[in-house]
Amino acid sequence: MACELSNILAIVLKLVSRSNPEPFYRSDATYFERLWAEALIDMSPEEVAESLRTRL
Repeated sequence: MACELSNILAIVLKLVSRSNPEPFYRSDATYFERLWAEALIDMSPEEVAESLRTRL
């Protein structure tokens, strides 16, 4: 009996809002820690892009 991929694969989507961009706002737990139980560095996408630009 052949199984089609559509019968065995599932799409998982976890949607969360971006944290408050205020410079002095800090939650004890970030969304990433709550969803995946792993720490995450708080950097805005703009900061990450600027960091990558300087390396290339």
